[in-house]
Amino acid sequence: FATPSYPTWTTYEKLVEGKTTPLISLPVLGLNPVGCDDAESQLVSNYLSITSVAFQMMNDIQNINLGKQTISPASDLRELRPNAVIAKFYEELPELDKKLFAESRYGRKFVENNARLNFWWEQVLLSNSMESTRQTLNEKLRRSERILDSLSNKNKAILQPFDRWLHESYSKLSSL
Repeated sequence: FATPSYPTWTTYEKLVEGKTTPLISLPVLGLNPVGCDDAESQLVSNYLSITSVAFQMMNDIQNINLGKQTISPASDLRELRPNAVIAKFYEELPELDKKLFAESRYGRKFVENNARLNFWWEQVLLSNSMESTRQTLNEKLRRSERILDSLSNKNKAILQPFDRWLHESYSKLSSL
């Protein structure tokens, strides 16, 4: 899932859809085959794609919050792993700053306790990227609710436990 530069938001979503969506979709669909028409199958796939990105975004927000709690740069930033908050931050950077961010890397990650790493961590924290990520997450959850509501009762019953867990996790995350 490595990229030559830090991923933009669009690239981030594609990476997540290639990694997290199958991890969430396959157990749900494998254990509970979706017996429905093509239109309903497409809705279930869309639901799983959207909720998988939402799940990954929550994980990424937790990574940033853990960095705040430990008063050290988040591991996703240090290791330059795709992260929703950092992707939102990176996408908003002017082109010159994107270049400076890329040049701050040491191979595929920042050097531990590196001044550049600390500078970029501070910039992420000062930006509105966390709020922007939370807004996008909220929009994805609303979209997934609309899709879930439009499904057959059989498919709602299959997906509701995951949906309930996802919304409970979001509520816990929102209270932090």
